[in-house]
Amino acid sequence: MLQVLLALASYGVVAFLFNLLDEVRPIFASAPIRDGGLGMSTHLLSWPLSFGGLSFILFVCLGVLPSLPLLFLTGSCLSLSF
Repeated sequence: MLQVLLALASYGVVAFLFNLLDEVRPIFASAPIRDGGLGMSTHLLSWPLSFGGLSFILFVCLGVLPSLPLLFLTGSCLSLSF
């Protein structure tokens, strides 16, 4: 039971950190340099965010989704559910 709670807690912490990174990165990049930011305009900020989104889409479509049936034997799980 303790291992399950530790796994859930660690997943929650990782999910929180990734969400925090996604929300804070644009604020940090657009903040003025005198305030400790990067001073990027919205046009310059759109390029790295677009690249990150595109690379994530390609990773999911080409890397993760084709291997899911092999990893989790989806066909046998679906046949058990009906």
